[in-house]
Amino acid sequence: MQSAREFDDLMASLYEAALQPSFWAEALSRLSRWVGGADLCHVLGWDVQDGSALFHLDVSPIYDADALLGHDHLYFGTYRAMDPRMSLLERPLARSAVADHQFLESDFVSRSEFYQDYLMGIKRVRWSAGARLYRDDLLCFDLAIERVHDRPPFSPADLSRLDQVIGHLRRALLLYWRMVERDMHHALSARCVNTVDHGLIALDSFGRIVSMNARGEAMLRNGRYVLQKEGLLLAASAVESRGLRAAFDQVVHAEVASSLRLFGLRSKADDDQGSCAVMLVRAPVARPATKAGSWFSSCAHVICLLSCQSDERSPNAYQLMDLFGLTAGEGRVARLLARGLTAEECAHELGLSVNTLRTHIKAVVQKSGARSLADLYRCLARLPSARYPQDHRR
Repeated sequence: MQSAREFDDLMASLYEAALQPSFWAEALSRLSRWVGGADLCHVLGWDVQDGSALFHLDVSPIYDADALLGHDHLYFGTYRAMDPRMSLLERPLARSAVADHQFLESDFVSRSEFYQDYLMGIKRVRWSAGARLYRDDLLCFDLAIERVHDRPPFSPADLSRLDQVIGHLRRALLLYWRMVERDMHHALSARCVNTVDHGLIALDSFGRIVSMNARGEAMLRNGRYVLQKEGLLLAASAVESRGLRAAFDQVVHAEVASSLRLFGLRSKADDDQGSCAVMLVRAPVARPATKAGSWFSSCAHVICLLSCQSDERSPNAYQLMDLFGLTAGEGRVARLLARGLTAEECAHELGLSVNTLRTHIKAVVQKSGARSLADLYRCLARLPSARYPQDHRR
């Protein structure tokens, strides 16, 4: 006979699993014991729109993980469409536990391809019980517990015990799914900010760095325009640091965007007269449940956007070679044309004669499908850039 302590332990394990998915096996094992012993226990999440599986949690004392995975592939790939138990879960009272033997007669089972070939033939399961835990326009959560053929069917007492936990299991699964969605959103946002060809640095209300994308991290390591000191975002130049701090304070206190340009550190021999445009804006208001350290963290108050004028915005030689099927020499010429250089300037830059350069340009025009050199300039100007590893930039 189950005790109140066992019930409390089961409830605790369900809500713990919602927050720590690795605990689901223990939680479902406790659930199986609570209902008088089940040989398999499954919790399935469905996409209502297309019927695809969102998640599948299962545990069994008689099958190992490989066997369960094999059963899953067969079920989703072949047998799910003919599963007669699904219709039982569509009943008006399906939020209460139902057992298959209450509705499916032995004669039906003996003629059912699903039961004979899959459930009894492959899984050796004869008795099932379950409930529809949740359903809306997008999601559907189902529970199924099963016993092999030499075990007794689920009794009314077993179903009554299952009914006691259905509400808690439903809430735990909704919490679990919110956590899954949150993690997916964080992963997506992290991928998005890392594809941006600008530095993005999130700051708290004191100007301390709380998060950054890959480009922002590279700019801090480079240290030409900005750097990190004792956790604070500073300009590389002490004079420009005061301007950066004033712009930051304006965003924090006046809640208006601010921008400035940094010229950074450069030596007298430095021919690159590039600069870094900086824009600071208020961070989107984060929800209390937002994961710290991700875009956007609950402690992020200001987003700093860094865009270096010297950053390469035109396509590089590798892109153009791949896109138009150019040779290495033609790719280098096309890259300079994309930057707006004239034929004479390209020849000087590459150390080629004008005649050789014009031969390359003619080949690029033909392979790109452009009608003229002017058309080629327009075509190249419309192409987006992509960052390659530094040693691949040409």
